[in-house]
Amino acid sequence: MSTETLHIVGDNVDFPGPDRVLRTKDTWTSDLDGAVQLRLEIQPENPGIKWKPVSIPSMVRKCCEERENHPALFVKRDDGRVRRWTYYQYFVDIKRAAKGFIKLGLKPLQSVAILGFNKPEWYISCVGAIYAGGIACGLYTTNGPETNRFILQDSKANILVVDNDFSLHQVLPFRNQLPDLKRIVVMEGPVDKIHENVITWTSLMKLGEDEDNSEMFNRLGQMAINQCAVLIYTSGTTGKPKGVMLSHDNIVYTTQTLMSMFEIKKRAEVLVSYLPLNHIAAQLLDVWMALFAQATVHFGDQYALKGSLLTTLRDAKPTRFFGVPRVWEKIMEAIADQETHQSTGFRKRLSHFFKEAGIRHYLRGGRDLFYFMGDSLMYRKVKVALGLDQCHTAICGAAPLGNDVGRFFLGLDVNILDCYGMSETTGMISLSTDYEYSFGSVGTPAPGTLVKLSGLDHQGHGEICIWGRNVMMGYLNQPEKTKEILTEEGFIRTGDIAYQDMSGFLYMSGRIKDIIITAGGENVAPSPIEDEIKSLLPCVSHVVVIGDKRKYLIAFLTLKTLADPDDPDITYSNDLSRVSVEWCQKVGSKAKTLGEILKYKDASVFRAIQDAMDVVNTDAVSNATKVQKWTILPKDFTVAGGELGPTMKMKRFFIYDKYQDAIDRIYST
Repeated sequence: MSTETLHIVGDNVDFPGPDRVLRTKDTWTSDLDGAVQLRLEIQPENPGIKWKPVSIPSMVRKCCEERENHPALFVKRDDGRVRRWTYYQYFVDIKRAAKGFIKLGLKPLQSVAILGFNKPEWYISCVGAIYAGGIACGLYTTNGPETNRFILQDSKANILVVDNDFSLHQVLPFRNQLPDLKRIVVMEGPVDKIHENVITWTSLMKLGEDEDNSEMFNRLGQMAINQCAVLIYTSGTTGKPKGVMLSHDNIVYTTQTLMSMFEIKKRAEVLVSYLPLNHIAAQLLDVWMALFAQATVHFGDQYALKGSLLTTLRDAKPTRFFGVPRVWEKIMEAIADQETHQSTGFRKRLSHFFKEAGIRHYLRGGRDLFYFMGDSLMYRKVKVALGLDQCHTAICGAAPLGNDVGRFFLGLDVNILDCYGMSETTGMISLSTDYEYSFGSVGTPAPGTLVKLSGLDHQGHGEICIWGRNVMMGYLNQPEKTKEILTEEGFIRTGDIAYQDMSGFLYMSGRIKDIIITAGGENVAPSPIEDEIKSLLPCVSHVVVIGDKRKYLIAFLTLKTLADPDDPDITYSNDLSRVSVEWCQKVGSKAKTLGEILKYKDASVFRAIQDAMDVVNTDAVSNATKVQKWTILPKDFTVAGGELGPTMKMKRFFIYDKYQDAIDRIYST
């Protein structure tokens, strides 16, 4: 691509943005005001790079002005009121928010943090922040106060937009620890007490309406495509949040690629927004793809994941629907429960034949008599009941979908397309589509994305490494972490192990890193949780936190026991160590052996362990990092037993396999 068409300029050149590229030699940055080279090289094996770089504001203006009267946003408030925005009204409010943020003290390339559930004001705040020359930064509603304080400090948030008065009171206790924060804006509902530097959403809109466009245009003129527009905070192996810096080009290019791959039609799509928008997958699809496609977005309420989602789906009838594995599991469980209560013997047998026909259709090809019968007698009815009768594409991401769940929906003529990505690749690495699909795979690499498997083993499994315009700028304020994840050639090391078949499909086979991805798509670093448990329980030798692809976390504990006198280098005896005995006495137990504790379920020991778990959960950064269940294993880990490596480090995947039955029992009770 000719660089002459891209307005590449030096920092000291007075060339107007927003569609300019600052000249730089940097391939990555950890500075909020940094710039990086765009990855525009076209290679023979990578022909997908075809879109000219453009800024987010230019795309927003173009899409909003093309069809001003097309419906954009639709929300039903908690009190039953319905509010709609056309693309004209959407754009007006984006500009009002931008001017209001500037008036409130937002500086160029400083952040607007957003803490709240999905609603139009979240969208307007996000896009408005970028339109004002700032950076959009979402916060999980389940974050603990320390996590929120860290993110607000790390991102230098000038403005914080919160959901309501309840959310406001979550941040007020540490408000004085945030020197960069100028104002807090409350999106919805009355504010119990007007605090200093707190305003309502209505006041923000009025403030923006009263301001002229001069400073906003000035900010747009200072903007560059290769600078940061969005911050996505994700937990790393240490458990400390890392701010993934995404440029205008990262967002626009990746969104355009997704639209092309999924054959998204302009002004013909209906979406439902319900997953947390600070998660890159939800933001990419719900905010950016929806806006660029001029789609109509309906909003789920804050109880969407607790049961109200189906009502929203039936009302909205989305044309595309994205869910994390746990969402699809919940839908599957609801359908299975309904079938158990309603189906007679004959209907069950007929349903079984229809389901098998659906599975055959997708896995073997062809449509037999039972498939056509199933379409008229079962498939359509189920889709109508789910609100998915107009859905062209069902997508799963954020964590791998279980094969059992995938097969269940194939039996209902719903082919869930598994996709793979991470925050550091703007949510996109590989995609499954209706015309490129292999069951159990996460699809083929997206156009413009180079995939290399590093450190191949004898089975052809290796670490996935990624290069493309979807690769992040870097981790904010963490240059060493950025260097760790990037190779010298600029590839991202994903930490995921996979193999690739002859057709290019990727199949996940494990993770190098220990990060747990729950069924809800949340990333959890187990080590800090394990360390805190051990610090509170001196009787504990090892802790293993488990929860990959599961609804919640559980923990295995081993207690400190004496070495077996017959085989001191291989195993441990049943006798508790001195430290363990003393701890037991301290909590009111007379136990001297591990067997006594397990056989009689020693009430004092179990209560003390649960008390420690309660403390750990109170300190948890979010609900996803809370340990819901735990159990004591009958013996400690050893090298000989395979649980520990030569340097006494736990071998997590071996432990998972060895104790799989115990894991399944805990989750089934």
